[in-house]
Amino acid sequence: MRKVAVCAAAVVLFLVLLVLVLPRLVSVESLKPRVVAALEEKTGRRIGLSGLSLSLFPGIGVKVTGLTVSGDPRHPGERLLSAPETDIRMAIAPLLSGRTEFTKFILRRPEIRFRTYADGTHSATGIGKRLAGEKKPAPPSAGKKEKEVAVAVKAVRVEQATLVLVSEEAGGKESRWEISPITVRMSGIGDGRNDFEISSRVEGQVRGEVSFAGRLVRDLGEGEDRAASAIRGEGKLFGQKVSVTGKVFATREPIAVDLAISFPGIEIDTIAEILKDPPASLAKAKLAGVIPLTVKVSGSLKSPAFEARADLTRAGGTILEDPELRKYLGTPCTIVAKGRYAPDRLVLSNAELRIPPLSVAANAVVNPASGVREWAASAVISSLAELGKLRGAGPLPAWSPEGRLTAAGKGRRKRAKAAETYEGSLDLDGVGLRVPGRSVDLRKLSGKITLSPRSVTFSRFGGLLNGKRFSLTGTTSLGPASAGQVDLRMAYLDVDGLFPPGEERERKEEKPPPERSTKEKRQERKVSARIRVAIDAGKARGVEFTDLKGLVRYERGNVHLDSVKARMYGGNVAISGIVGLASPTPDFRVKVAVEELAAEEILLRKTSLKDFLSGPVSLSADLGGGMKDFADFSRTASGSGSIKVTG
Repeated sequence: MRKVAVCAAAVVLFLVLLVLVLPRLVSVESLKPRVVAALEEKTGRRIGLSGLSLSLFPGIGVKVTGLTVSGDPRHPGERLLSAPETDIRMAIAPLLSGRTEFTKFILRRPEIRFRTYADGTHSATGIGKRLAGEKKPAPPSAGKKEKEVAVAVKAVRVEQATLVLVSEEAGGKESRWEISPITVRMSGIGDGRNDFEISSRVEGQVRGEVSFAGRLVRDLGEGEDRAASAIRGEGKLFGQKVSVTGKVFATREPIAVDLAISFPGIEIDTIAEILKDPPASLAKAKLAGVIPLTVKVSGSLKSPAFEARADLTRAGGTILEDPELRKYLGTPCTIVAKGRYAPDRLVLSNAELRIPPLSVAANAVVNPASGVREWAASAVISSLAELGKLRGAGPLPAWSPEGRLTAAGKGRRKRAKAAETYEGSLDLDGVGLRVPGRSVDLRKLSGKITLSPRSVTFSRFGGLLNGKRFSLTGTTSLGPASAGQVDLRMAYLDVDGLFPPGEERERKEEKPPPERSTKEKRQERKVSARIRVAIDAGKARGVEFTDLKGLVRYERGNVHLDSVKARMYGGNVAISGIVGLASPTPDFRVKVAVEELAAEEILLRKTSLKDFLSGPVSLSADLGGGMKDFADFSRTASGSGSIKVTG
């Protein structure tokens, strides 16, 4: 107990002596200009301060009010730092020998304006190097007086700061961000090891807490690694754990890095919480699970290269709501992206998405300022059948898919408001599917389909339609008027098999789909086609035909029969005209020419007109009216419409 009392008394005595002696050791009147001169020498910038007073507690030093540090010469009227209150701590040993040595700076509520330029430099270029010093100063030679005021900063603490980041791009355009409040602590400045802590609260479009603590270990080796600092640290970014390892080359111009940033598990269900105005689609996505993410950044901060890898196997969410397409937890999925970023250009050299049996690869070049972009992508589905077995595949299993599908495309946009020009292709190898609810079964599809903004081209495309072989060759247009021509060849066409009468009645009883919005209607792509048909044989509504040939056009929702001919029951039939399918009540206007046709062969199969016509018939007729009215008339010999018969 006595020893404790003695120690306490010694401390009190020391403090009393310090209070009595300090004013004699440090002259406030003469200290101010010497402090300014020392700071200007160390930073290379103009220093301003409005007030200075001695401080004993909680540490020996001076209290500075109105401390300012000027910006770089490119913005002479701008301040790099403005601090209303600053504590500068002194080293005690030099103080007792008559020297004033400042070792620690504590800045409270400062505003820091940090600029980066298109050439890779920034508004604080050189200050860090000057503050730290590459080598410790040599002791003064005998007879040479040491400086009365010295700045040997060992620690810096910035509390409740406002950080304004200004990025200047080519052409003088500026981007501005403000982060407040931010607190930074760094120790060991000038030594081989620096410990640091950073904490902040971000408020804006992205909101949340940021905290990080780490260590910089300086390497004073030779060559490229000279003055590199090894960094290692960990913390939280918007609630997500993060760790960083690598090197920082602070003395290079511009600063260069070689970092590995790791998020062990991003909790994606919390993403909506950090966004100020989360999109409605994010809530509908019902995100769940975690995503491990690793990002490597290397090279100059002016134009860094990056490589990101994410594993989405333990993550899930709804990709499409109607029909529902969902990525379930446990479904293997990985994403890789490599590239380089510069203020005027983002280069994505390689991006990959893998959800076996699907793999997608892409690359792109984007200019954020002008909106110019160029891209290319390819995708392979090694097995459509396996893809349909994935959980969350939506309606795909109902289509009974099979085969292999390869897709490729590339595109370009010359400016932000310009239309995208693109071209793409689909290569099919043994592809098959069945249309749900319809008697349409396509199998062994092979060939190539090429797409562009204005056309679709079929090359060596063919397969089986309900077991009957067909082929498509040629180009059709995407627009209001048909251009190009597609040749359709079929060995046999069973219209009744494709569109059974029972299915038509069922579809009539179904409720009509809800009316789409005007915006959706405007976004519809108009499709037109010019098809030369050649069908060896077939049947429609019980009527058989052979050698059907002719030209058919589809424009603005209507089918134009330019010249369609066929053989039927020993005679020839030619049809031309238009069938209107665009209106709610389809109608038609056609000219029919019949030569030596056995009328009763058709009429007894389909209509009651067999009581009026029989034997070989040659005639031409103009038919017009509603499709339903004509069907009723041909079946019952009653109804409304128009018919003109000659011959």
